Amino acid sequence: MNYIAEINAFYNWLDFNSISGNTQALWHKLMSLNNRCGWISSFSVANTTLVSALGISRQELDRVRNVLIQKGRIIYKKGTGSQCGFYTIIPFVSHNVTQDITQDITQDITQSGHNCLPLNKLNETKQNKTNNSCAKEVNTLFECVWELYPVKRGKNDVKKTQREKLFKIGYDELKRAIDRYVSEQQANGTELKYYKQGSTFFNSGYVDYLDSNYKELLPQGKVSKQIDYENQELF
Repeated sequence: MNYIAEINAFYNWLDFNSISGNTQALWHKLMSLNNRCGWISSFSVANTTLVSALGISRQELDRVRNVLIQKGRIIYKKGTGSQCGFYTIIPFVSHNVTQDITQDITQDITQSGHNCLPLNKLNETKQNKTNNSCAKEVNTLFECVWELYPVKRGKNDVKKTQREKLFKIGYDELKRAIDRYVSEQQANGTELKYYKQGSTFFNSGYVDYLDSNYKELLPQGKVSKQIDYENQELF
């Protein structure tokens, strides 16, 4: 994760998302902690640590954390017993795989004691690192959206090729698709046990709820409005 790029993107995001100073402070603190951890996908931190660092009450911490969750900026798993909670930061900017590959290849050259590597070795190294980095990003995004969906069944039935399709759609649009589906079920009074299983939703069920396909319906089934999510206009 590129720290500077994420901060710049965060302030651009603030132009269209109004959140309190305490909420902003929590995001910055979590970014700082994750940086110290080496940008791992999930890290734990005690509530008392955040309360002390931010100078806020426990109730305020719960409130501002929930804002970041609802805004799609973090995922939070409450710890069990005496265990601390776990945080996952949702990045604004895609990871720069090419830059990391270049740095890793340079390191390989330095450690080998040679001025250069054979061309086929460079190509092989680059391809392997690209595949590994992309696979990690694909799985990270899938884990994030899987946590958002309420019925967590059939996870292993969402195969690699399908996860790659979801990755191309992106976190933000998939989150909107999940929100639309859940809102529709709630409006219809559907019990949770009758929701689509996670595997069904992520393999095909999400399609109707993507920006380009979705139409918000009245309870009677009449179309009430269609939203242009790209331009945020109603028509």
